[in-house]
Amino acid sequence: QSENSIVEPIKIQNECINKEGLGSNPINSDNITREEADEIIKNYASSDAIEDLTFSSELSFDERKEIRMMGKRYGLSERTFMEKIYGRKRVFLVLSKKIGPGVIIEQLE
Repeated sequence: QSENSIVEPIKIQNECINKEGLGSNPINSDNITREEADEIIKNYASSDAIEDLTFSSELSFDERKEIRMMGKRYGLSERTFMEKIYGRKRVFLVLSKKIGPGVIIEQLE
């Protein structure tokens, strides 16, 4: 897995910037609700996919925190990935599955 392979991260609407966390209603089609984020994370956790699940750098600290908690609920590990472009720092939240040696060997075959 390449740490620089962020392609089309998932965006969460930014209507709730205070301590409220993710909002419930999407503002436009690029954004998702708390329920949709939970569904995406749940589907990812139960799938056979081994790629990382990357969330948009547009998330606030509280939104990333809430998604981290969702990921932990489904047994996923999380990390943040920072990228500087033209002096602007972008922070992505990345959820991934805890992959055992059996899965790695299976992928190599």
